[in-house]
Amino acid sequence: MKLVENMDFTSMELRFADLDGVTFIRCTFRDVDLRHADLNSCTLTDCCFSGIKGDCISFKRSILTHCDFSHSLMPFANFTEAEMRKVRFDQTMLYQADFTGSKLKNVNFHDADIKCCVFTV
Repeated sequence: MKLVENMDFTSMELRFADLDGVTFIRCTFRDVDLRHADLNSCTLTDCCFSGIKGDCISFKRSILTHCDFSHSLMPFANFTEAEMRKVRFDQTMLYQADFTGSKLKNVNFHDADIKCCVFTV
């Protein structure tokens, strides 16, 4: 298992990054370019993703706890079968994001663009 703790990735270029299966704890991804990045089957706890560019980013089967995606651009994001607890998407653009089969508990979509998102069981 790969573990990354207390890392600051602010403003980095991580387009097309393959980060599958990594556990991130207290990491900052503020203003990072994560377009087309794969974070499938990851565990993310107390992480900040505010202001990211995340077109087509994938968190399939990931576990997200206390994460903040506020003010991000995430059209076509894939959250299929993800588990989310206390996650914020305030003022985030999530156009056509896929939440199929996801478990959402205390997830905040305040002023988020969730047009055409999929929220099926």
